[in-house]
Amino acid sequence: MKSLIHKVLESPEFVEKPPVLIDVGASGAIHSYWQTIARHSICLAFDADDRELRVDEKGSSAFKKLLVFNSLVHPEVEGELDFYLTKSPFCSGALPPDNKSLNDWAFGDKFDIVKTVKLKSITLNSALNRANIEYVDWFKTDSQGLDLNLYLSMAENIRRNILLAEFEPGIIDAYQGEDKMFVTMQYMAAQPYWLAELKIKGSQKISRDELELIANTPLRRKLLSYSHKTSPGWGEMLYIQNISAMEDRRSLLLGWVFAAVTGQYGFGIEIAKKGCILSNNLLFPELLQASREAVTKLSFRRLLPVIIQKIQSLIK
Repeated sequence: MKSLIHKVLESPEFVEKPPVLIDVGASGAIHSYWQTIARHSICLAFDADDRELRVDEKGSSAFKKLLVFNSLVHPEVEGELDFYLTKSPFCSGALPPDNKSLNDWAFGDKFDIVKTVKLKSITLNSALNRANIEYVDWFKTDSQGLDLNLYLSMAENIRRNILLAEFEPGIIDAYQGEDKMFVTMQYMAAQPYWLAELKIKGSQKISRDELELIANTPLRRKLLSYSHKTSPGWGEMLYIQNISAMEDRRSLLLGWVFAAVTGQYGFGIEIAKKGCILSNNLLFPELLQASREAVTKLSFRRLLPVIIQKIQSLIK
């Protein structure tokens, strides 16, 4: 499958117009789904810090081109913003934590503000203009409460052509004025996308005072996080554009690639079938066969242990 993905991305469509990936809240590690496609793609990554705003083009990365914006990305403000540094760096963001609500959760102390600093901010539209890029294929954001607003802040002609969008919205009240999961789902339900993945993450519903009494050491807290029931706190969502919205050869080819790297082989079959009808590109029959084989192999791999276990139980 990987060799076929590379073959697709070496087509003239992508030599002239490489896949563009946006990573808001980049952690430094390459997104697992991007491992196979990175060398063919342009990535715009946003990494907030207190240095002077600039764009670093890093040609030696895993990507065809990596543009790192040393800036906070915001839906509206370009200039300078307050940035709340929290006890856990993964909880820092442009929105202040809702500490009153978080006091009832085991992980609430991770959101304690250590320091508030001023950071340079940029909008996505401005970043795309600076990079001289006029389209986006895959949008990924983990902005601590601003995911949907960031997505909506992009120019409509760019947003409507995004093939895959990832959000990490909250379920509980963690940040003041944050975008919530139910709002994101409500909005996306009216758009030409379908929800391909939803991974619910969370913490334990126990007050900070009780946690101090019951689990007053790091080890005890770790044990409690494994032993006590975890309740939903936020989710990782992945939306893929509907086939009906994929209207040209490039979007169909790239849609198939994105379906393949995310393991949506059944959806890849439907994309390839549409490609066979609409285009004389000889790749589509090959993509159709590869997707069908992937579904068959995956089914066999997952069913085989179940069959073996059933046989063993009958023997006993």
